[in-house]
Amino acid sequence: MPVHETLFAVRSYELDLYQHVNHAVYASWLEDARNRFLATKGRSYLDYPQRLGLWVVVVSSHLDFRASARGGDEVRLRTRVERIGERSVTFSQVIDRLPEETRLVEGRVVMVFTDGQRSVPVPDEFRKDFPAA
Repeated sequence: MPVHETLFAVRSYELDLYQHVNHAVYASWLEDARNRFLATKGRSYLDYPQRLGLWVVVVSSHLDFRASARGGDEVRLRTRVERIGERSVTFSQVIDRLPEETRLVEGRVVMVFTDGQRSVPVPDEFRKDFPAA
């Protein structure tokens, strides 16, 4: 599957005292971008528990901050599945400021499917819908 792109404009309430985007906001943006990525195949985080009785949860999140965004900046998030293991999915995500394409954040998020008690194998339909790049 190709890389999915999501565009955002920085909103004033996302700024911290230094007038740049608070570090925690980037994690929220990445979460939203992953959900939009799933939506490209008609899926969402709520789809899996409703249909399969499985939840998709974050077990690891690592963000490297390269530069900051400020109010009114336009940003682009790129999301792709980097790897699918037996029980985990690794997403690779980047955030760039437009139009100059300055790299702001590089992120890697590992998620697992769970039945509520323990991780379970990644469903075949997920593997089919979202093959690793």
